[in-house]
Amino acid sequence: MKKLNLIAKCISYLLIVLMLALLVMQFVPFWTEGDGTASISDYIWFPREHKDLNNSLKEVFGKDYRINQFLIGPITLLVSAAAGIVFSVLKRGKLNSFLLPLVCGYAGYTTYFTYAPYKLGANWGVHASLSIAVLAVAVIGFVVSLIFAIKTRKKKN
Repeated sequence: MKKLNLIAKCISYLLIVLMLALLVMQFVPFWTEGDGTASISDYIWFPREHKDLNNSLKEVFGKDYRINQFLIGPITLLVSAAAGIVFSVLKRGKLNSFLLPLVCGYAGYTTYFTYAPYKLGANWGVHASLSIAVLAVAVIGFVVSLIFAIKTRKKKN
């Protein structure tokens, strides 16, 4: 039983590293525009500073393109990754410590596979892979932690 608890804690540490990488990647150059580059966070928070990128995306996706169409994903990803890191540090290996990483992984998965503008980014594969890794490891951690909680409860009874 101690082995399951140790495995859950190790999974928590792995999730912290993966979510930190995913969080940092939000601020790494993602799209190339005119003379420079733009990160996801830079474009989401300051879209008026990236007129070339905005115009390029409008050309590719038509006149119906609006930045509001894909704001929720990156914002959810950013908040859930930051909160998930803190929560995973504080509640290492506990069942509820895997909930925010699940949200983070799912937000990343839906963001990078649902919204077409993200598929045009230079680092799309890295972002998508990290999101899938966070989601998969969080599911494994949740299951291991659930088994540990069930075995602990049975042992008490």
